[in-house]
Amino acid sequence: MTVDYRPSRGIVPAAICVAFGALWLSPSPAHADDYVLANSKTHKLQVLADGGAAWCSPALRLRMVLDADSPDSGNAASQMEIMSRLKTPIATDCKTAESAIVSVIDRGKTTGTFAATAKGGWQFAALPAPPTVPPIEQKADEVKPIVPPVAAPAPAPTPTPTIAQTPAQTSAPAAPTIMMPKEKGYIGLLLRILKDNPALAAEEATIKFWAAYKFNREYSQVQFQEFKLQPLLARAKDDLSQTISSLPQADYERGVAIFNTSFDAYNFQKQVFPITLNFDQVTFNTPHYIQSSLPSTIALKVPDLDAIAGIPMDPTAAQAFTERRTRWNSVNRSVSIAVVIKIDPSGFHRDGWGYQAALGTVESATFFTDNELREQIFQIGPDEFAKWRQAKAEEKVAAAAAAAQREAELRRQQMLAMREQYIRQIGTASTSVKLANFANDGPLNFYAPLNNLRAARAAALISGKPVAVTMLVQAGSSGRSTIDTSFPGSLQVTVMDGQPDLKSSEWYLVRGLLSVPDSAGTLAAQLTTQAVYPCQQPKCAEAQDPAVIVDRKLAALQGGAQ
Repeated sequence: MTVDYRPSRGIVPAAICVAFGALWLSPSPAHADDYVLANSKTHKLQVLADGGAAWCSPALRLRMVLDADSPDSGNAASQMEIMSRLKTPIATDCKTAESAIVSVIDRGKTTGTFAATAKGGWQFAALPAPPTVPPIEQKADEVKPIVPPVAAPAPAPTPTPTIAQTPAQTSAPAAPTIMMPKEKGYIGLLLRILKDNPALAAEEATIKFWAAYKFNREYSQVQFQEFKLQPLLARAKDDLSQTISSLPQADYERGVAIFNTSFDAYNFQKQVFPITLNFDQVTFNTPHYIQSSLPSTIALKVPDLDAIAGIPMDPTAAQAFTERRTRWNSVNRSVSIAVVIKIDPSGFHRDGWGYQAALGTVESATFFTDNELREQIFQIGPDEFAKWRQAKAEEKVAAAAAAAQREAELRRQQMLAMREQYIRQIGTASTSVKLANFANDGPLNFYAPLNNLRAARAAALISGKPVAVTMLVQAGSSGRSTIDTSFPGSLQVTVMDGQPDLKSSEWYLVRGLLSVPDSAGTLAAQLTTQAVYPCQQPKCAEAQDPAVIVDRKLAALQGGAQ
């Protein structure tokens, strides 16, 4: 193992050379707040001490920051071994040190915490993981990040941590790897289109396009030499056919968009580097223009790109991340995001712009520090996006419920205003109009009184069919069929099923159909009820109260008809 030790003095003791093998003496620490205790090109990591030039203290705070391609990534045993080999520089350069605790920063996350003491010979061992803290319930007006949780900062060390009986961690769990289609961008989507359209795939212009893409150098040399071009086209045709036929179903159902963007200043409250993608459509342009039927542009409508909210990191990892990307006091905030988009099963169609277009949803996103997609920072997987969509759906339902509640409250306020107005208006109406409005459903009618028996009887005789009436009656006897009335007299009432029996001398407001029998000499009209309201007071005095009438009407309009 080769560790490049950076001593605080300009001379490297021979004992240190023996302990660490080949050494690399580096210049002063890269940042005023950090002291570079070790820098290994072989292991691709740095060991930093808090405090800058004043790093030496009784309780040391250290960080092991691993590059994305470090061979010790995820290997806690190797990491502890490296730290234990630093006992010589710690003991030599910081004689006052009594204890040390180191946080391991691996791919932007704190993946482990080691501790050691001077009494224990600076042999580092893993500290037990802190207890799991239940998630804090999110407030309704708080933006929900669609990113997996990150590790919390390591707890503050005690002056003399006890680690003798703590078992060493042998390995750290490996981060899940998100698979993405081999062919990205335009070519990946084009292969799907060609698989759905074999005739287009067989066109000569399509074969030339594939030759220009797959065998670009050869094609550029022979594209105008017909005899040399034909063997290349035959090879391109076979290659395209094989590529289409071997296209995995997963690749067929997905596309990959690469975004080169930048992250904003660190949000300490949410512990995330925010990223904003304020668009919902991604367009892919052909890398080679050849006159053919192939689409020059392919578009994906992706409404949930705003789910990619940023890069989560705890403050310690975030500081180390920005320091690695700082040069001349300026942070390189550029980042590349490979977004896997699942295409809607309805497939592609030609949109209004003439593009081949389809709907899609974000399935995963992988963040890289470089345009070549070599150094990975962070991943958001399908589960996290599914949770985000579920949260969005719940927010939509909640928003709809809130809107309905606001609408109901608005209607209630309007009805209260209407109620006061209607009470004043109906209060000036006649008793007959008041009783008619009480007995009938629908809105208030200030011009419709109870029906007059004589007029209703005449209307029935003239029309030769029953007429609808609303009347106040007093039963002359008890029962349900052809009950004579004391008021208005010359009227017999028959009550339909589901309505109350009539009782002698009681008053009722009734609605129904009035007819006149054909038998000669019969003067009494017949009324078959559709609704019966038993009066609580003589002549339904309670039904003449303007407030009671209006409240009954409003209740009926709200679906609570009485």
